[in-house]
Amino acid sequence: CNFKNIKFLHGWTNEHSTGAKHFHVGQASESCKSADIIAIKTINVTQALPVDQRDKAGLTSLVKPVMDKHERLHVINVVRDPRGIAASWFTTTAFNNSISRNSATITDICDIMVSNKEQLRHRRRLKTIVFEQLVSMPETVMRETFDFLGLAYGAAQETWIQETFNANCNSTGTYADCHRDSEASASHGGAIGLRESSKLLQGGLVLW
Repeated sequence: CNFKNIKFLHGWTNEHSTGAKHFHVGQASESCKSADIIAIKTINVTQALPVDQRDKAGLTSLVKPVMDKHERLHVINVVRDPRGIAASWFTTTAFNNSISRNSATITDICDIMVSNKEQLRHRRRLKTIVFEQLVSMPETVMRETFDFLGLAYGAAQETWIQETFNANCNSTGTYADCHRDSEASASHGGAIGLRESSKLLQGGLVLW
């Protein structure tokens, strides 16, 4: 909980974090110290690296040393159908100008996922969640996840599920939490073309 040299935290003012107007080192430290659970979200971006360098930046090299050092640390690895990931990139303003629209984008995602799966399959403090299963069976997946973390599952979690999945939303959008049709939001919705799909099938689609 030492934020001494931290000048800025992305998302600190977001309603999902503190809702504060400005980042403050003292507030961050106190919030961290008083928390029952400390959660860190990170995103693996190895698809941006040359193929011969991905093994140096995959989940094994990034996660294993930290898990070995901190025995209480648990890791949740969320994976998604590569077609859904690519469709999201291709149709979201924040990504579609920087992601190449070709079949290699999808097959690269597949290669990275398969590599991570083989490297991490035996780690008992790491749980993989398939995004499509989460949106179609949120209660089942959430109960399993809370059990994995050794946490109690109760009314607060049930309320979150009811307000998030297949919910009566006041508003929806690309970055909104609430979804009226959760499974539809998780699909690639025709954003992946025939040529890209054919390339994926030629390489063999490996599902988690």
